[in-house]
Amino acid sequence: DCNPLHSGRGLEILTKAKIKVKIGILKEACEDMNFVFNKFMRHKIPYITLKVSQSFDGKIADFMGRSRWISSLDSRIKTHELRAESDAVLAGIETIIKDNPLLNIRHIKVKKQPVIVILDSSLRISLSAKVLGNESVIIATTENASKMKIAKLEKRNIKILVLSKDENGKVNLKALLKKLGQMGIGHLFVEGGGIVLGSFVSQGLADRFIGFFSPLIIGGEKSKSSVVWPDILNKHRKDLGIKMRFKDIKQIGPDIMFEAEFL
Repeated sequence: DCNPLHSGRGLEILTKAKIKVKIGILKEACEDMNFVFNKFMRHKIPYITLKVSQSFDGKIADFMGRSRWISSLDSRIKTHELRAESDAVLAGIETIIKDNPLLNIRHIKVKKQPVIVILDSSLRISLSAKVLGNESVIIATTENASKMKIAKLEKRNIKILVLSKDENGKVNLKALLKKLGQMGIGHLFVEGGGIVLGSFVSQGLADRFIGFFSPLIIGGEKSKSSVVWPDILNKHRKDLGIKMRFKDIKQIGPDIMFEAEFL
């Protein structure tokens, strides 16, 4: 148990009771079972799961932005199950503007809906966006946000986090994760879009990647890729790409779902 309030106490209690204890048995298996708890206790920031639904050639939309439906109903239901395992679901403002999603849990019964977190550095969100109808919504923005619009959103019980900017003028993700950790959010489920996923990956903030591959090829020169970051980052990278390790691969309806962890 890596909780500092409990760590080592169990061993002490068992030893005093004259019970023989062996340490280190199935350590890795136990770590895998408690991956969210362990990271949160050690680093005080959420465990980050990235999720994407993509075509067989790695696209999340064509050049016109069409994306419905790349994944099957089976995969979409599985996505709701994955949302239910998290404390909060995050998406970028481009996804909110383009798709107007709810981001809540449907298709399955849950006792509690996750917190919704929206990355919106200039507070462009429409006051009529469906996502604002959820019970608990956080918008992470910067000093670029209109104070008048902040006030309107706060009157609707939307929590606004005004955070520092990164070098690209976007919300500083490290500052956001620190704040979410302070709020008790231990598992953050990030659903995109491609630039948002790319930001988490390129900054080394992601822990796990879950992808749904559909038996569909979108093609095209300007279709949108599932993970995007500036080419300059690859120029300065010594090795090709960012390494992951597959944890699980299974068929979900007509789609293939893979789960991988970052090394």
